[in-house]
Amino acid sequence: MKKLPTIVETIKAADVWICPTLVVNDVPRSDPGGLEQASFVPPDVFVRYQRMYPNRGSDPRTTAPARAVFLGILGALHAGGAHLLLGTDTMKIGTLPGYSLHTELQNFVAARLTPYEAIRAGTADAARFLHQENEFGVVRTGLRADLLLVNANPLLDVKNVSEIAGVMANGRWSTLADLNRQLVGLRATYRH
Repeated sequence: MKKLPTIVETIKAADVWICPTLVVNDVPRSDPGGLEQASFVPPDVFVRYQRMYPNRGSDPRTTAPARAVFLGILGALHAGGAHLLLGTDTMKIGTLPGYSLHTELQNFVAARLTPYEAIRAGTADAARFLHQENEFGVVRTGLRADLLLVNANPLLDVKNVSEIAGVMANGRWSTLADLNRQLVGLRATYRH
């Protein structure tokens, strides 16, 4: 950790973007909500990743001290002004498409980013990284209207991003009920 400030300075000076993907080291959820979310992923995906990562449950990177180190590194990158991106490396064992992004937002806030900064890492900053800031990333006339509408202010608590009312994507509005129906329909197509 002594070399971390120098490493952060070098990263910032090189104008490198970092997508830390802490969520891949989180312990997969086993509560009813987590199991429901996992049910929307084809079962063979979990079988494949269990074969690839047979020691996942005993991985020392998932310990509390290791997590504290990862959060410390992310916090140092942020404090040092490094460019950060929000991502999840889906599909990896323990990460779930869409759902894990909500967890990664919480990881960013745990590393001392504000909810606004964490959300921006997955929206405006992602567009900037891709040199598409004139296409998407913020709400502005002329930009793609892909929006997530939530029932509570995520700037007060980033967990409120999970309080989804609906999504506007490709010019089509879908309520949470619509999205859930689509997920249930998709799950019905999986071979068990």
